[in-house]
Amino acid sequence: RDMVKAIKRQGSQQKKRTNAELQENPEAREVAFYQSKVGKAVYNSKTRYYINRTLKAELKLLVEAFTSPWVSFSRPIAHLVDRDNSGLARGDSSLKAAGGYSVDMRFWWHVEWPEAVRRRTLLFVKNNDDNKLISINVLEYATTIINYAAATHFFTVVEPVPN
Repeated sequence: RDMVKAIKRQGSQQKKRTNAELQENPEAREVAFYQSKVGKAVYNSKTRYYINRTLKAELKLLVEAFTSPWVSFSRPIAHLVDRDNSGLARGDSSLKAAGGYSVDMRFWWHVEWPEAVRRRTLLFVKNNDDNKLISINVLEYATTIINYAAATHFFTVVEPVPN
């Protein structure tokens, strides 16, 4: 009963609240707590439900949409995070090396992966039975981190943004 009252008082949330917002607003924190409880209760429920003809059709439509090759659910992170573009950096990785650059932030870099890293890629590992494979995705992520470090250096040391 307390849960329903708290959620009705707060109304439906349009956006996910940050930890800072939850710390400042005890009512929002209470609603977040109860929403979490409801979600877990629904997920862990063993109750069986009858699925009528119309619900079955709606579920079929959702499954078709989720499995369709023409519906894309991936988005670049830049499309998800509100921000002002201060610069553009590009980078790429291979199983042997990686590199990146930014004209805006006046940097470029190149690194050859150490032999110990290369020996754990698909160049040498044909299966992942020993669970030691380093995938290209990990190397691409490392490229992103290096670009981020270079951009951070630019905006904190080379051309700090005035407060």
